[in-house]
Amino acid sequence: MTPASSDKPRGPAFWSAFVIGWVVIGFGVLTVLQRAGATHPVMFAAWFLGLIFVHDLLLSPAASVAARWIGGRIPRWGVAVVLGGAIVSGTLVLISLPPFLGESAGNETLLPRNYVGGLAGALAVTWVVVLAVVLVRRRSRGSA
Repeated sequence: MTPASSDKPRGPAFWSAFVIGWVVIGFGVLTVLQRAGATHPVMFAAWFLGLIFVHDLLLSPAASVAARWIGGRIPRWGVAVVLGGAIVSGTLVLISLPPFLGESAGNETLLPRNYVGGLAGALAVTWVVVLAVVLVRRRSRGSA
């Protein structure tokens, strides 16, 4: 499979995904605006833009550095598995930020829970799955 070239015409799968994606985005924006009392569109926009910058300025470069560092220490097939776990972990931490930073005051959608424990549990499950995949792959490659 060769990488897509920008000078080649796009196929029906691309255009279908393009249209579906914009419909979903439009629905999300419309819902945020229609329910402005509960969704606080300005605060939502600030968080959304902030997360874009955090992703582009911190997470993406950190993932690139981690890939280079990990790439020399584990087999090539394991890099994707470990980076997948790191990406899931980073996403879990990012979506956990509002309750941790005290931004949940007055937000009826956040229930009183132990968010630290929930995040720790989700991260533990993520890395147990990563470890299981690595062990299964190692075992299947060792016996082949």
